[in-house]
Amino acid sequence: DTRLKAIETKGAADPLVEEKVNKALADAMEKVKALQGDIAELKRAPRPTDPGGDGDAVKHARQMAIITKSEGGSLKSNGFHVVDETKRGDGFVAYDRELKTYLRYGEDVAETKALAVAGDPKVGYFVQPIRSDRIITKIRDTSPMRQYAGSVSITGPSIEFPVDRGDADCGWVGEKSSRPETDIDELGETKILVHELYAKPKATQNLLDDAGVDIEAWLDGKVSDKFTRVENAAFVNGNGVKQPRGFMTLPKAATKDATRAYGTLQYVATGNAGAFATTAPADVLIDAVMALHSSYRQGATWAMNRATLSSVMKLKDGQGNYLMVPMFRDNRLMFTALGYPIAEFEDMADIASGSFSIAFANFSSGYLIVDRQGIRQLRDPYSSKPYVEFYTTKRVGGDVIESDAIKLIKFAAS
Repeated sequence: DTRLKAIETKGAADPLVEEKVNKALADAMEKVKALQGDIAELKRAPRPTDPGGDGDAVKHARQMAIITKSEGGSLKSNGFHVVDETKRGDGFVAYDRELKTYLRYGEDVAETKALAVAGDPKVGYFVQPIRSDRIITKIRDTSPMRQYAGSVSITGPSIEFPVDRGDADCGWVGEKSSRPETDIDELGETKILVHELYAKPKATQNLLDDAGVDIEAWLDGKVSDKFTRVENAAFVNGNGVKQPRGFMTLPKAATKDATRAYGTLQYVATGNAGAFATTAPADVLIDAVMALHSSYRQGATWAMNRATLSSVMKLKDGQGNYLMVPMFRDNRLMFTALGYPIAEFEDMADIASGSFSIAFANFSSGYLIVDRQGIRQLRDPYSSKPYVEFYTTKRVGGDVIESDAIKLIKFAAS
């Protein structure tokens, strides 16, 4: 370490330090060579295989036989002893058995023991598993509403929009005809409130200090991911009470834009309860596209979950050809129907009798997400000792601002 520090600071090692390092390395190598010589000599040493010989092991056996005889054993002519197991301990009997095996086969059972990770816990503790700093997390379903809807950030608790749903009167007149006053409808108003979403996980300070991964960053990621999934679900199915109102919870009618009330979504039916029509099943997709005003079609997107998308992909023409062909764009598999992209909204309903399982919409014009300051976190190490609380909040709202920009497909006869 001293040598390396000198190189880092001065650009070269100190000569005295260099000499000490080299001498230490040379001494170490000499010791290694000596140990290797001892090991080789031990391997070459003969093992006694004749119980009647005069090897050290046999002498030791005879000495043990004498000791055993004096303590209650019996001595045989060949120098072995027979232990009276009623008078000897288990450890002595085991030693006697291992000594006989050594003399008979030359195997040093008493000195050589197999070590294994699983077989001997006292040794297995030395084998530590490698722990990665990567945490494997489950990928969960969500609806990418923020990717398609409009959004705005505000500094207050709500945002209001004037709504112009009426029309102005006019008329043809001659050159000298009178020109009476014409009527014009009054403006309406819609209001979107922001609602609070919170989480308060906690962890001990010791865990935060000693964990091999960044626990705070992991908790932040978990909470942020949960916030995203919960708010996306609300943008689709939220009831508007202490949460955003989802576009699927609005009233629905089969009437067209000119006669339908503001805030009511139009739907087209498949003609078959819980399924596509038996004949010309894809015609309902065309009906949904044409129900959307031409000004909204540019930027429009299909929305459905994976199960519904699977059913749409299986639609065929009269010759058995698939009507929808996946395509690659930017090295990604893209799905389109009638030339419009398909977004997987996992919070939408599966196909069932009377279900609204497909939407065709220009979400950037039809739905608005309202954010208030984004995610805020308070790190509190005082309120719940010895725990540290991570109080995280987010204020967000959302609602439909143009019901004509969203069309639905209903799996029903009408």
